Amino acid sequence: MRSALRTRDYRFILAASATSQTGDWLYNVALIVWAYEVTHSTAWVAAVTIARLVPYPLLGPLGGVIADRFDRRRVLVASDLARVVVMLALAGVAAGGGPVGLAAGLAALASALGTAYRPAVVGMLPDVVGEEDLVAANATESIVENLSVVVGPMIGAAMLVVASPALAFGVNALTFLVSALCAAAIRTRSRGDATHRRAGDGWLRQLVRGFEELGRSRDARVFSGFLVGTSFVYGAQTVMLVLVAAQQLAGGADEVGIFYAALGVGGIAGAVVVTRLGESARAGVAMLVGLTVTAVPMAVLGLTEGATTAFALVLVSGIGVVVVDVLCLTQLQRTVPGAVLGRVWGAIDALTVLAMIIGSLVVGPAIDALGTDAAFAVLMLAVPALGLLTTRRLLAADREAAALLERIGPVLDLLETVDLFEQASRPVLEQLALASVREELPIGADVVSQGDPAEDFYVIEWGRFDVYRTDDGETQRVGTLGLGDWFGEVGLIHNAPRNATVRARWPSTVWRIDGAELLAAVNGAPAVSARLLEGITTRLATQGS
Repeated sequence: MRSALRTRDYRFILAASATSQTGDWLYNVALIVWAYEVTHSTAWVAAVTIARLVPYPLLGPLGGVIADRFDRRRVLVASDLARVVVMLALAGVAAGGGPVGLAAGLAALASALGTAYRPAVVGMLPDVVGEEDLVAANATESIVENLSVVVGPMIGAAMLVVASPALAFGVNALTFLVSALCAAAIRTRSRGDATHRRAGDGWLRQLVRGFEELGRSRDARVFSGFLVGTSFVYGAQTVMLVLVAAQQLAGGADEVGIFYAALGVGGIAGAVVVTRLGESARAGVAMLVGLTVTAVPMAVLGLTEGATTAFALVLVSGIGVVVVDVLCLTQLQRTVPGAVLGRVWGAIDALTVLAMIIGSLVVGPAIDALGTDAAFAVLMLAVPALGLLTTRRLLAADREAAALLERIGPVLDLLETVDLFEQASRPVLEQLALASVREELPIGADVVSQGDPAEDFYVIEWGRFDVYRTDDGETQRVGTLGLGDWFGEVGLIHNAPRNATVRARWPSTVWRIDGAELLAAVNGAPAVSARLLEGITTRLATQGS
């Protein structure tokens, strides 16, 4: 996790997310309490809660389009600043004794303005931290999210004791302002392809692109299905935990609060565990185990009688949720093209919130039909049972990942030591590794010859090479290359014939990389730093072939 936190822009993203999410949970508590104090009606409490959730399934895909169509840093800033205004308006309604219906409308507007925020963050992270730190970055964000679940309501409750809901709404406006300032400090520019539209490819067409991408990619469908499964469990938990606290433990708000604290602590523990799991070639198996760990403790929760056992089961479930969420998010970021990642996440956002709502609605009818214990067991065990249907695909994906790593591992290790690629992201290096071929050369063999067309780029794995240049019929040795050196980029960039001959002095080995792939990696990857381009320019000015 420290490795991800060394990235300046990631620290600002994390600070913005931590501030905003803590404020959201603070405001959620204040909104529910205020609505009940004004109306003394549980129906109005439910109404304002639904008002906060409904925009996500309805407008989540649109938020994904926005996240792909505009600069993602600007999307974060605009979303935060717009919500500052809404929170100040909500504070005014509360302070002036305004109608609860208006407050519910403002809550819905705030959620609508936030639908592009998470897709923008998800789309930015691969460009900001690179492949090697992606799991750690997602896990660290998960820790922040789970801490905010605990800290936000605690601050909100404390403020309601010493102040008023209106002040809590005002403080939430301040958190959005701080979040906007953090987002404005991000230097990375990340953008999808929704701005490059074909004729007739309007907003509606872009809106369904995320769902189309999910339908096109079998792996993306599996990963998103697991996220939907954990969301269903979470939605059901919102009802189940209240029932267990009231019926089995004869308690109330205190026990429910401790249950949510247990979920938060479990989430933090899960985030620590998942950073190791994400490095494994068995991520698919880990996701299936995580889904089982999420659901099974909830299936037996109705049978528990002691508070300690119940809290332990909820904590374990919290671990499973985060393992699944972080691994699935990371695999989606690896699988889905970055140009459409915002829209795909917007579509997933809609599906997961819808699953959460369904999960909360089906518990009551299931209990009426089956009884509490049987309803808990049936609803929760159905989730991993459905997950088992994807076992074949998950195992296949794990085998493919292991085989790929075995095939490109040696060249990846070499490229990571080459100073030219020092600032290149992991996806760029993987792209180059996939386009490379290992060649063994005897003494005296010419790798490239002066005057030949420039088609490939070379990195030396082992051996020694002499560089010869012929001018006016006279051939001279102009340089020597060894382990970790590279050559071949000058002709590629100039689209010109080789201007020198590179000959093996010893038995040697090189990795030959397709020139078109090299140029695509340099020109098409946003995270490739200026230092990489400057390194190529330096080679142009000094020695090239």
